Amino acid sequence: MRRGALLLAFLLASPARAVLIDSGDGGGNLSAPPDDPGFANVCEIVASETSASYLGDGWVLSAAHAAGAATAVRCGAFLYPPVAGSYHRLQHSCLAPGIGCKLVDLAMWRLVPAPPLPALAIADAPPEVGDAYLLVGNGLSRGTPVVVSGCGGTWQGYTSVPPRAIRWGTNLGEAWSNRCSPGGVTYACNAFAQISTLDGTEAFLTRFDAGLPTAHEAQAVLGDSGGAVFRKAPAGQDWRLLGVAIEAADGSSCGGPAGGALLGQSTTTIANLARYRAQILAVATDTDGDGVSDYLDNCVQHANPSQWNSPNSDLGAQIYGNWCDADLDDDGVVGGIDFNALRACIGLAVGPGVGPPEDPTCGESDMNGDGSVGGPDLNRFRACFGKPLGC
Repeated sequence: MRRGALLLAFLLASPARAVLIDSGDGGGNLSAPPDDPGFANVCEIVASETSASYLGDGWVLSAAHAAGAATAVRCGAFLYPPVAGSYHRLQHSCLAPGIGCKLVDLAMWRLVPAPPLPALAIADAPPEVGDAYLLVGNGLSRGTPVVVSGCGGTWQGYTSVPPRAIRWGTNLGEAWSNRCSPGGVTYACNAFAQISTLDGTEAFLTRFDAGLPTAHEAQAVLGDSGGAVFRKAPAGQDWRLLGVAIEAADGSSCGGPAGGALLGQSTTTIANLARYRAQILAVATDTDGDGVSDYLDNCVQHANPSQWNSPNSDLGAQIYGNWCDADLDDDGVVGGIDFNALRACIGLAVGPGVGPPEDPTCGESDMNGDGSVGGPDLNRFRACFGKPLGC
């Protein structure tokens, strides 16, 4: 009966909204815990009064529905404006970086200046049932206690009320088998008991349980999305950022207060950052220092701020910009035929029918994208000679 009620409550879920705690009077945990995972790194998105986690090097991460564009973030007492054009939605199921991808409910953008906070480590191991988590979010506080009847039982819980505050709490990993609809139609359950997919985002789950099974049992409530979820590394030495809160079931389907929390009924859905770790690191890294993150850069090892990519249909052009694609005949390696093709274009402006069969417009030979083929293109070609695509 209780697990069936969980599913019904989940069908009336709302975006995740910070943490409400069951311990004490609910007003505590407004400063870092003794074993601090990075409390100060959880900041407020000013426009939506939601949460974002500061990762380091100016980058923040939040739920995409909490911020649809790069926006100002307050960390502590200081306000940090966004870098224009830095907003990036995370993706999965890509054929190649940026190609054939599906968007997930996670987004990153950059702040300037960078907050003077330490970088957070992103978890590289997936969540497990029974994991101990520490949740941090900016949102409403615990309000009046309630007792309600519904869903085959009587449940205790709370309303949520202003003011908003960044607060931390604790919880344990819950099995997704308690939340899957028949046949997995609504929530696509897979072989991992802790992981499923919610609206295309790989996610895991916690439940707000009675009796304080953890010291500060926590639930996401109205007021914030994008709150951080930390877990100790498997060996237990340090904390890692494992998740971002993206949705909460408040228990209102069982008679609980809308936006509040019912013990035994309310659940929080959390995006699994271990699944997206490589992409997060790539977005937050600019190996060649050209101002384009590695995830979007079409020439990662060599600076090409223009990202020039001549229009053609070869595989190299689909993946690499011209600065990293000197394979003009598309045989997978840069060799003599490519050199002869580029030599035929030396001194020519890019245009229809001006070049050899391997490069009819001389557009591919224009490796730096300045509109003609000359010495800089030849020098770059020499650096790629004998090498595969991506030189």
